[in-house]
Amino acid sequence: MAAPPGEIQLYKAGGIGKRLTTMEMRYKMLMVLGLALAVSGCTSITNLGSDHHVRNASGLYPVAIGWDSNQRSLLPETLKPVVQLDYQSPTFREIPMTPVPGAVNCWAAQVPVPKGVNFLNYRVKMNFQYAKIPKPGKDSRLSPPYQFQIIDP
Repeated sequence: MAAPPGEIQLYKAGGIGKRLTTMEMRYKMLMVLGLALAVSGCTSITNLGSDHHVRNASGLYPVAIGWDSNQRSLLPETLKPVVQLDYQSPTFREIPMTPVPGAVNCWAAQVPVPKGVNFLNYRVKMNFQYAKIPKPGKDSRLSPPYQFQIIDP
């Protein structure tokens, strides 16, 4: 719509600037998402243990995880995974994990399960530091919840 003679048109009717098409909007959203992923780095914690164990006299059962990250600023020597038992309780327990000898980016721990308990809910928290100026920053990642069953012999 043109301005009447003698007047100056300051804006376009129906909105300011160009409207983006659906395809352009999707492209811009993918670019922002891609940039966010590139900056943050992708990490994964993989459960390497079994989902069931036969009950034993010691009451200790293995939990093992694999770790993968493409975060370039991560300081690998600072990785400190812990198993969180009964993590939904305010008094949950953390058990440190140790590297598996001869394996790369694998950790394991022996977790106690009391007699009479048939299921154990747990998750793994990977604590680490990353390169940051002027000093390294601290961060962590949580695994999804895992569960294993204790089967009577």
